[in-house]
Amino acid sequence: MHKNFLQGLSSPQLLSEQEPYSVVDGGCRFADDTVIDAGMFDGALGIITALSALKVLNISGMLGKLRRPVEVIAFSDEEGVRFQSTFLGSAAIAGVLPVSTLHIDIFSGVTVQGALRENSIEITEENLLQLKYDPDSVWGYVHIEQGPVLETVGLPLGLVKGIAGQTRLRVTVKGSQGHAGTVPMTMRQDPMAAAAELIVLLESLCKQPEDYLSYDGQCTASTVQSLAGSLVCTVGDITWPVQVTFTVDVRAMDDLDEKQ
Repeated sequence: MHKNFLQGLSSPQLLSEQEPYSVVDGGCRFADDTVIDAGMFDGALGIITALSALKVLNISGMLGKLRRPVEVIAFSDEEGVRFQSTFLGSAAIAGVLPVSTLHIDIFSGVTVQGALRENSIEITEENLLQLKYDPDSVWGYVHIEQGPVLETVGLPLGLVKGIAGQTRLRVTVKGSQGHAGTVPMTMRQDPMAAAAELIVLLESLCKQPEDYLSYDGQCTASTVQSLAGSLVCTVGDITWPVQVTFTVDVRAMDDLDEKQ
């Protein structure tokens, strides 16, 4: 990807370079940020779009008339897969990456700083500290929707108004184990049944939050309306399962009752 990225900037009118983290002075940036085994357009779409925009600006003669430079930046490590660092490249260029990140060593015995050095990128604590967020710059981030909404409504493009904050929980429901044929239903503490009720409750909460949230000054009507259009909850990781298999044990004293 990064080789093709540099080749795409090989036009004499488009200057390309690879350098350590440095202070970037203003401009409009597009980002390529992808993960291991990502979709074919994840990350690549941002670079293709950015290069296409630059070519259009160049052909139309507008590139040299811009008041600020336009820079295409290929970031790395969105999800923190290798070093559990999360948004390594993006955080660095924004000036919010802690210096301690350079010394992270999770699995391979190689630190972040060492991995950069192996790729001919020399980064020190000093030049990392020089990076500052530029409030006057404009960032463009193009991403495939990964959902059906735009296709359903027949729109080729959507503009994101905000980024959803994420909370991940691991829920454990504890009960007591017993024999299926000897413990009456009313005397059971079955965590499976309780977990199923919790899952259904989460689904209902996200679909109709107004039925569950109170207007106590902390939660207003507009807040609930906003939640109703944006709140999502998934039992699982990034996706939900394509199928669920569970077993059922039905017992009765009468054959007719059992069949019914």
